[in-house]
Amino acid sequence: MTITLSRANRWKNRARFLLSGAAVLALTGLGLALPTQLTAPEPQFLDVPEVELGAGVTTLMCPGAPQLTTAMGSGDVSYDLELDTGADALTTRTVLTAAGALEDPALIGELGDETSRTEPRVELESGAAPLVARYQPAGREAPSVAGVTLGHAEEGDLRGLVAGGCVAPSANLWLPGGNTEVGSSTQLVLTNPGETAAQVRVQGWTGTGPMSGEVVELVEPGASKVVLTETMERGERVAFQVVSEGGQVSAYLTTSSLDGIVPAGVSYVTPAAAPGLEGFVGPLRLEEFDDEERQTSLRVVNPGQDPAEVSVSLLGQEGEEPLGGAEDLTIEPGTVTDVPVAAPEAGDYALRVVSTEPVAASAHTAVVGEESADIGGTPADGSWLPSGNLTAEAMFPTAGNPTIAIANPAPENVDVQVEGIGEDGEVLETEEIAVAASQTVGIEVPQEAVAVRITGGYLLATAQYEVDSPSGKLVAAVPATWAGRAGTNVSVVVTN
Repeated sequence: MTITLSRANRWKNRARFLLSGAAVLALTGLGLALPTQLTAPEPQFLDVPEVELGAGVTTLMCPGAPQLTTAMGSGDVSYDLELDTGADALTTRTVLTAAGALEDPALIGELGDETSRTEPRVELESGAAPLVARYQPAGREAPSVAGVTLGHAEEGDLRGLVAGGCVAPSANLWLPGGNTEVGSSTQLVLTNPGETAAQVRVQGWTGTGPMSGEVVELVEPGASKVVLTETMERGERVAFQVVSEGGQVSAYLTTSSLDGIVPAGVSYVTPAAAPGLEGFVGPLRLEEFDDEERQTSLRVVNPGQDPAEVSVSLLGQEGEEPLGGAEDLTIEPGTVTDVPVAAPEAGDYALRVVSTEPVAASAHTAVVGEESADIGGTPADGSWLPSGNLTAEAMFPTAGNPTIAIANPAPENVDVQVEGIGEDGEVLETEEIAVAASQTVGIEVPQEAVAVRITGGYLLATAQYEVDSPSGKLVAAVPATWAGRAGTNVSVVVTN
């Protein structure tokens, strides 16, 4: 057999290709094996000294007195709170209490009119504008301080009891609560305690879906604006998110309702915990299912794009149990739902809300008064209690004679220390309380104490207020809101 030159060349080229391919595979395999056979280099640390970061100034914003909506503001989406609208307002007072003597004076008052205060307990009459309180840290620690705005009226369009906790400003606030139906008004009060202007966006949701548009407001430093949310969209079930750029702001709602000329309640809606897969509301007083004079509902907003499967359980004196009819709820995306809440036995309970999608929540309690021939109807009052964050320290002023309850949502028992704080900030007495897993218990408020401080474990705590007026009971409640933060030490490590 004779092989021609052209065929011989083709065989030679093919042999070269096979040999080069084998060499490439061999080198590739060697390259892949190298990282597994070499030891990673040891990191080299620079000798950088530890940096101490102490706590900063604690700033608390306290709600101002609720006002009726006036003709001046009713045609606009918003107006400056500094304008004297001549509207009727509820008389309120703000009480702030610190535990321990203040090493540096606090600045307390309306924005731009703050005065130096050295006493641990301060009580001021509050007007329509929110109050600001600025506390300096004690060494590396933020002060233990809490405040509340209280007020009530026994007759008139603003008949009701209000209680609003003093909270720290934020760049992202959630307010599930209020009512913008005809006959109701829900005013959003925005305040900028900082030194730079803040651009604020307000987005809302109703029982049928997201509100058609959002409100954008520029809030100047040291200024307050009121947004009339009923001009955004009317709805029985509403919730709002407030997002600010350029600075942190304070935000809360004042909501009031009339049934014709019959007062139907007034309340604050203060910020709730951000949407999450698990949330807690309370503790709060619940009645049995057939009670007609006091009824509670849970408001849940699903701001996401997917349906949320939600279950609700009660944490009571005997532990955790499911809320009948609320074990498997579906909340459609972008909607707000109200869920009736009652207990098998009257008492204090916390609500655990578990969801497949992030949701925010709050609870509303309505109480029916005594029928009045003068107004031709039966007045009512209501109270909004936002969901709370678990906190290792909670403190409440005792002004207004609240009843205080705590809940332990953890799966293990905790021992809680309850301290009565005196007029000068000193600890008058201390009591230790054992709280079982998933249990809610009440706390006895020590006599002569101007505040109660609770520590030990991560807990929920609520102060509930009640006034017996000639026309019936008035109710309000606030969750524990501790804004302080301890200092910390930071080390810097550089690796190569």
